[in-house]
Amino acid sequence: MQPVLINVGGFMSRFAAGAALPYIGVIDLTIITTVICAILIIGMIWLGSVASVVVLGVSYGLFSGISGCCTSLRRRQGCLALDRYTRYRHDGAHVWADV
Repeated sequence: MQPVLINVGGFMSRFAAGAALPYIGVIDLTIITTVICAILIIGMIWLGSVASVVVLGVSYGLFSGISGCCTSLRRRQGCLALDRYTRYRHDGAHVWADV
């Protein structure tokens, strides 16, 4: 049952990440969600009822999904930063520019 709850939280997190990213930023949101995920994993020690498993599963899915969205955006930012220093020859070959 736990993977189902994590997937439900992950589905909702795609919308939450899109709403929060313009205000918080990619790096800051990644740090925040990673810390919260670590706290939730440590919090699994004190699970005592089915309701606590459901709440923890959905909340962990929510924050880990946001962290997953931010990972792909960080890679995109890194690629865009490298594009400034690259040039392409007339045949499409990729060469580094002399900066």
